[in-house]
Amino acid sequence: MNLQSIGAAFTNHDHDENSGMNDISNAILDIHSLNRATLRWLQEFGHCGLIVTDRRLRIRGWNRWMERHSGMQRESIDGQLLFDVFPELAERKLDRYYRGALEGKPFFLTHVFHQYVIPLRSPIVPSPFRYMLQSAHITPLAVDDQSPVIGTLTAIDDVTDRVHRENALIQELEHNRIFASLAEKLVSRIDLPEMAVLVLEHAQKLTQSPTGFVATIDRQTGHLVIPALPPNIHHQCHLGGMEPVRFTEFRGLWGWVLLQKTPVIANDPNTDPRAGGLPQGHIPIHRFMGVPVFSGEEVLGEIAVANSEEPYTSRELLLLKRMADLLAIAIDRKRLDDEIQRLALIDPLTQLANRRQFNIVAEKELKMAERLRTPLYVLFIDLDGMKWINDHLGHSAGDAALIETANLLKNCFRASDVIARIGGDEFAVLAMESGAKDANRMVERLKMALQARNEQGDLDFPLSLSIGVARFDPLNPLPLETLMEEADRRMYAEKSGRKARGNI
Repeated sequence: MNLQSIGAAFTNHDHDENSGMNDISNAILDIHSLNRATLRWLQEFGHCGLIVTDRRLRIRGWNRWMERHSGMQRESIDGQLLFDVFPELAERKLDRYYRGALEGKPFFLTHVFHQYVIPLRSPIVPSPFRYMLQSAHITPLAVDDQSPVIGTLTAIDDVTDRVHRENALIQELEHNRIFASLAEKLVSRIDLPEMAVLVLEHAQKLTQSPTGFVATIDRQTGHLVIPALPPNIHHQCHLGGMEPVRFTEFRGLWGWVLLQKTPVIANDPNTDPRAGGLPQGHIPIHRFMGVPVFSGEEVLGEIAVANSEEPYTSRELLLLKRMADLLAIAIDRKRLDDEIQRLALIDPLTQLANRRQFNIVAEKELKMAERLRTPLYVLFIDLDGMKWINDHLGHSAGDAALIETANLLKNCFRASDVIARIGGDEFAVLAMESGAKDANRMVERLKMALQARNEQGDLDFPLSLSIGVARFDPLNPLPLETLMEEADRRMYAEKSGRKARGNI
């Protein structure tokens, strides 16, 4: 903005209307002439706010931009003191810049340090800012550099939208960084409780919520399991301990999210008919937001937050939905990994543990038994006549014989015992010793069950098993491989003896 040319226009206009006034100082001091000379120009200059004052800081004009954003017409404030119209200038100690301008010093004020100069309503609705954010030039008004200052000119730029967009971009970049970090952690090999805790921490942070939960649906029972709650909630709700919370019925707002498969924002739950009340001892909920976690049409769980200071909006809901999408991907990935792991450790025909799984679990059990000084038994079991069954009755009959043997072992041993198919027709069992039975009784029970199965007469062949047993002594521990070799030798000795007697 060329203030010298503006000042020159003031002087030229003064000579046009007052031909008898040749003294330039009279023209400069005639603020009314200055105001008339600049009125049309001020009115048409509309991309920013313009305010003109005289030396006493009385307002002598402003443009339509100022009228539009202040709601005040020029005529209503003409001649009034700037600080009477905007007392905030003095309250915020910005009057010193105007007094400095009267002494010939220009100033540039930015929103970074002052946010705003003149308190005008924000053009953004709804706005995160109390007033319009502004940058402003406060400059001396004079004909030229050698002339005395006759007033001030303030040029105000509205930077609210630009700052809002910059802040939104910065916030979006930060959100993307958070989501990228969360996604990286979620697809790593962490278990579901850790996953839930991680998601809850990020959900609370992004929505400024002091409380919330992340829950998953148990596929076996259909119950809602909440492995992640803020630690203080356990105490406030008298839950005791840090164990996962289970719900068999879906009620209230969180239940509505799951049953209707729809996100919910309730900034006044007390008047929301979907709320349904809170259980006794529950902390008060004055705001709630929840989203379902989907995988296709299946609801995997829910992310919910509550009690933010500000009402929840569609913006926070979108953040929660993005988080739910990440969690769904992570849960699907975890399920797939678990299934792959299960298939890698399970015999597909008999659904027993395979040799690899048996070795992993048995090694752990032997170490535990040694520490607890508890004896264990290792049984090596061979299905007799497997080749004859396959050759004469077909492989489907051979598969049936293996499945029947697996079921027999499951029924004879406890759920805590480790049962595995370790080869084509070979099985192994790791069983804990108890006072009620020793190795002989264990084998006898198995043989009695075998005899009862054969007496049913619904098979085309009788089942026959050869069994060898090795005992693990915690006071003289032997490695699993040695125990398996010993049980295998005893099994083979039994099989050979039966063949010699013609019992196989």
